[in-house]
Amino acid sequence: MSTDGGSNFVPIADGSEYTGTQTANLTLTTPDTSLNGYIYRVLVSNNGGSCPPLASDEALLTVKTGRVITNRGVTYRVNKN
Repeated sequence: MSTDGGSNFVPIADGSEYTGTQTANLTLTTPDTSLNGYIYRVLVSNNGGSCPPLASDEALLTVKTGRVITNRGVTYRVNKN
């Protein structure tokens, strides 16, 4: 994961924020706008270590939020655009 536009990457592990870090599907358990712009990539290597790790293309996380307006028990969702 990179928080500086892809200049530096740090490994992530399963925990309160992520699950599936060692699988084909990464899940962010509670994504919010503070994660907007984070960049993720996958490192793939063999168990024997005879080949150097290969990095995947980068994936940019974009978190969008909408507004919720509540009036008299009726909820309306309003698109930002």
